[in-house]
Amino acid sequence: MARVNPCISLLVGMLVLVVLLIRKAPLWLIFIITGTLIAILAGGLQVFPGVMERVIYSTATWDLVTIMFLIAVFVMLYRETGFVDQLSKELAALLQKPCIVSMLVPAVLGLLPVPGGALMSAPVVDKMGEYIGLSRARRAFVNVWFRHVIFIVYPLSTVLVMTAVMTGNSIWDIVLIQIPVALAMIVVGYFIGFPRKKQYSGSAPIAGKRDNKALAKTMLPILVTITIAVSTSWILDYRLPIPVGRLSMIVGVLTGIILLASTARLSLNRFTKVLISREPIELALIGFTAMYMRSVFESIDLSCVTTYLTTANTWVLLVSVPMFFSLAVGIVSSGVALSISILGAIVELNVKNASLIYLSAFMGYLGSPLHLCYVYTVKYMKTTLIEGYKYLVPAIALTMLITLLLYSIL
Repeated sequence: MARVNPCISLLVGMLVLVVLLIRKAPLWLIFIITGTLIAILAGGLQVFPGVMERVIYSTATWDLVTIMFLIAVFVMLYRETGFVDQLSKELAALLQKPCIVSMLVPAVLGLLPVPGGALMSAPVVDKMGEYIGLSRARRAFVNVWFRHVIFIVYPLSTVLVMTAVMTGNSIWDIVLIQIPVALAMIVVGYFIGFPRKKQYSGSAPIAGKRDNKALAKTMLPILVTITIAVSTSWILDYRLPIPVGRLSMIVGVLTGIILLASTARLSLNRFTKVLISREPIELALIGFTAMYMRSVFESIDLSCVTTYLTTANTWVLLVSVPMFFSLAVGIVSSGVALSISILGAIVELNVKNASLIYLSAFMGYLGSPLHLCYVYTVKYMKTTLIEGYKYLVPAIALTMLITLLLYSIL
């Protein structure tokens, strides 16, 4: 079979990817089909042995697969045990103050990124927003914005893990450099989401008494997981001759899973059902196929693409490419995986550039009309996407401007 120009191959692959996304094919299957199609068109069948060798023998592959699987199990256990609902209730009872409740409850529930998870915090934000006189569109903005702030610095975010692994950087270095961005998001969200015109006083009318024991019980597995992952990274990571390198994350999440299952007295049958359920397996497959996509791009000659892209400013590429992919498809992981695969041949994937790819993809995803958290929230609040964009678009633009200013002086 005659080889096709790599630029044309890439274009065909991206068109197929968009069609498959529209048809709602699983993301792991999209990565396999797109990567394989591009590889065959641009390089022929002979590139596959090298592609698969890099994927299978890479420590990064098995780090990504293992960590994404375990995090998915951890999140599902929180949902299966009812701990996530209890955590939301106890936080609202603890905080009482309307603005703080509206910001913190979505943020804490963001620690557990379940599909459509914004709906868990939407009733609380709706109640608080009505109490302090926020419009329905503002309530939708507050719920979506503050739910996602935590993902900027949350080491158990599967997409943040993917970014670190695919770029070869420490997740802690990326988290550290993004802390100012998360703080900026909080400030931006506060001033846009809570106008100073409204006056109110006292505590919000939240039903139920505070139960500190229940709050501690539901938060403990998350806190233990993060503490172990942070404190053992310098001891465990890349020290042993095993297929995985980021052992601290694996040990941390495993400990959290065991603690959560034992605290909730989860039966072996229910625990097994979670382990073999679709979500953890699909996330593990997404991790593997993302590395497959990256290996495909490393195997073919993309000079026809890089010749044009290298004429552009590096930061323009690091912002526009990931933001475009995430905005177009409403899936942040696809924006990250595709951008790293393409931009890796053009720019150095150091911590700052890796962070900028992640943040740009994330902001594109946040504002995408296909972003399910946003779609579900505006529907719940009985408003529209356009009304919500009055607050969401300025917040995204201002956050990206602050990010670029910060990174220019770092």
